[in-house]
Amino acid sequence: MNKTKIVIISIVSVILLGIAYWGWSRYASPTKVAFVNYQAIALGQISRANDNSFVKITDLPVDKMEDAKSYDMIFVNGMGLRITEEQRQLLLDAAESGTPVLTTAATNPQNLIVSVDSVDETFLKQYLAGGRENYRNMLKYVRKFIDGKSIKAEMPGDP
Repeated sequence: MNKTKIVIISIVSVILLGIAYWGWSRYASPTKVAFVNYQAIALGQISRANDNSFVKITDLPVDKMEDAKSYDMIFVNGMGLRITEEQRQLLLDAAESGTPVLTTAATNPQNLIVSVDSVDETFLKQYLAGGRENYRNMLKYVRKFIDGKSIKAEMPGDP
């Protein structure tokens, strides 16, 4: 083989790998959902309701708020949430950079951070009312409609 063919094959291989990576991250990669200030029992119920291996649930402590931008969705329980101004700003920065954030039951108006649209907010709050089926459908809703994935993304049921 001459050098020209090797260069062309290398370029085509790199392009194909790039397309494959883009397709994986756009349509099939796991959906990472973070929960801030949720009680362990509630997270346990949500985790047990999760039947999709492509949805990853994480408890995001307030002292790790710098990781907020790496999630596909963040749920914040505002009831009794104690965060510093710096932590609040990190959460706001994540919301402004495109990470969907939904805060419920905020006792401090400064902590009421919502970056999902009103339709998504309504559905997600209804799902958060509780129950294994609601939690399962909430995670399906996040994967399909919030994160926009199509592989391993079933249609969620009504709340």
